[in-house]
Amino acid sequence: NIHIVPVIPTKNELTNARIRRFNDSLVQNLVQYFHKIFIVDGIGRLANNFNGLLSQSFAKRDDKCGLHVNRQGIALIVRQIKQSVFDVKRKRGKVHSHRLYSSAVEYGDHTRVPQHSRLR
Repeated sequence: NIHIVPVIPTKNELTNARIRRFNDSLVQNLVQYFHKIFIVDGIGRLANNFNGLLSQSFAKRDDKCGLHVNRQGIALIVRQIKQSVFDVKRKRGKVHSHRLYSSAVEYGDHTRVPQHSRLR
């Protein structure tokens, strides 16, 4: 199994647009070579719900470039990675919240997945 952590949002809209394109192309390219690819869900929680930029609560206070997460941001990322890996191992053959590559490529939204595309 391959677990992909999407590149996290920044405080810059232009950079975030590039990040979304990169995340999508990464998944699409890996699909050609690997069959069990999982997107680590929950990374989008680092973003502000209003504008999609890196939330102040997860950004380092003195970060001028808007790229660096604080301890809470790092803790969230680590929790999501652990949950992704352990859930796949623990729930083999059952429906769970981690998306296969096909849903990421088809829908491109890293926060919501239609029920029919989840791993069974």
